[in-house]
Amino acid sequence: MLHIAGIDLCADEQIVVARNEKTGIAALIVLPCALLSEAKERYGNNVEFTTPLLRTRVCTTPTAWLYLAEQLIYIKVWNDGKLRMAEVLPRTKSEDVLYYTSTVDKRFGLNDYRVIVAGTKKIEAEVRETAKLLNKFYNKIVCE
Repeated sequence: MLHIAGIDLCADEQIVVARNEKTGIAALIVLPCALLSEAKERYGNNVEFTTPLLRTRVCTTPTAWLYLAEQLIYIKVWNDGKLRMAEVLPRTKSEDVLYYTSTVDKRFGLNDYRVIVAGTKKIEAEVRETAKLLNKFYNKIVCE
């Protein structure tokens, strides 16, 4: 699946499957083998990995969720009460978020969606600035 998406593993990387048992949703994560070894050494078989992609929401209205973290953006889109898209992409500046959002807009028509912009506490100011930037282009921006 990752190869089809254009992601090839390096020799020192391994695929980890993170699951939300309650929802049945799974995410594939590529991690360095050294990190996996260290985590297993420190925590044994109790080590679990997760991702914001596994966060669930009940969205009865069309909703796009943009979650900013360090150098990543997590994007989820719901329509008709169903998850239609979930992806994590690299980002280094606000323009990256604008580009990704415009790409999602072409597919889903985001002016008919509630667009939620959220993120980690560490980049709270950047989350607010991104929400202001997107507010210039889309009708329903919510900053969480």
